[in-house]
Amino acid sequence: MQMFSRRFLGQAAGGAALVLLFVPPVAAQTAGGLDPYRLDVAGVKLGMTPNDAIAALKKFEPKYVIAKRYFEKPQFMFGNTEGKDIKDIDDKRVAYFASLAAEKDEQKKICSIRPPYGCYTEPHAVETVTVWFSPVPGQERVIAVQRKAPFEKDPLPAVVSLKSSIFAKYPKDQATYENQDASGYSVEWAFDAQKRIRPASAGKRRSYSPSRGGLPNQVNEGDGFGLSVMFGSTNQAVGLAGNMSVSLYDGNALYKSVAQAQATYKTLKAKADTAEVDRSKGKSQPKF
Repeated sequence: MQMFSRRFLGQAAGGAALVLLFVPPVAAQTAGGLDPYRLDVAGVKLGMTPNDAIAALKKFEPKYVIAKRYFEKPQFMFGNTEGKDIKDIDDKRVAYFASLAAEKDEQKKICSIRPPYGCYTEPHAVETVTVWFSPVPGQERVIAVQRKAPFEKDPLPAVVSLKSSIFAKYPKDQATYENQDASGYSVEWAFDAQKRIRPASAGKRRSYSPSRGGLPNQVNEGDGFGLSVMFGSTNQAVGLAGNMSVSLYDGNALYKSVAQAQATYKTLKAKADTAEVDRSKGKSQPKF
């Protein structure tokens, strides 16, 4: 679970079949270099509307099952940022659109080793995508997207092969941060608020905090953008990938979403309370 305040708990996890992870190279660069608004994760780009994001997800992977999620409190500040299904919202009067959850399932065979013996199949998520939006009703735009999936089928992909694929889409020579250790391999492209790519020297500073495939650990006013990739190693061998996580985010938009969520909740709550008072007028009430 990720908690939004002025901080975001970035998580590095997940993976998926390589053939689905990286689409053929696209024009993500401008004359001045990479443009964060032309980058994508699972086809989703920053600034997209909910309908645009849904269409992009369906085009990227037709097998995705996509659901809308809602908030019932200013949850970018206090709760689970992925939201709930509308049917699970206690007070639907104050519910507002929060995110999209896309999932691709496969049937997994499970066999019991204890009586009663037998085998059965059940849906098993092999890939998930979460898309977050600015919490302003009627003005929702993509501010972050994260794709996660495990690599479960043998033979597991080699990290070196995955690196080759990611650099076929995004130029390695413009990467801000790159690291490989026992936990896996991570690479990031970081931009300032003017969409200028930050140099590799910035990624080597002690103050640089890598996202490792997730959302940033902390966001501040005026932050820039980021594309972060993580291929997690397995316990079997450092050279094999056990999962992947890829994220794209607008740091300043994430920062502003905190105040936006609070304002949206207060506005919806005030409207709901006013409507409740209006409905009660003329009805039997005690004398005060």
